[in-house]
Amino acid sequence: PDFGIKREQFTAAASENYVVFLHGTTWPSKQWPEIYWKELARIAAQQGYRIKISGGSDEEVARAERIAAGNPAVDLMPRLKIRQMAELLSGASAAVAVDTGFAHLAGAMNVPIVSIYGSTNPDYTGALGDSSILLRTDFPCSPCLSRICTYREPSAVTPACYATLPPEKVWGEVMNIVIPA
Repeated sequence: PDFGIKREQFTAAASENYVVFLHGTTWPSKQWPEIYWKELARIAAQQGYRIKISGGSDEEVARAERIAAGNPAVDLMPRLKIRQMAELLSGASAAVAVDTGFAHLAGAMNVPIVSIYGSTNPDYTGALGDSSILLRTDFPCSPCLSRICTYREPSAVTPACYATLPPEKVWGEVMNIVIPA
């Protein structure tokens, strides 16, 4: 689809290679595990990328701070309004997102984006764009369309369905769509 939004209308090319992490979402069941975000930041930094992360609520800002902690390649951004986020995304090499509104903005701007879906169905809510990859979990109860994960078996992560989309797999998909740094 052509949304009529061009990256160029927001800012000039970035002077550094960076990936934007769009981790904020309202449903707890759509939140990719924090330990995965930290590992993804480590992998991205190891590959020579900076990471930009923000949050739209106090809870999201606190999560962004925890993800950024101890990783000098992560830039903690202030809360961004829609236009400010568009400016940030316009210079990004890529974005990684959960099922969230800013993922749709990135897709509409044709920013290379990998979106992660567990409890929701990307066939209904996927971030569309020419450079968009929609990753869905491979788990018996996914997509459950539930705001809260009801899976009660032991799992290494919560929500459990995200165990099928570890950081290495997500980063591999990012590298499939990014123009080499």
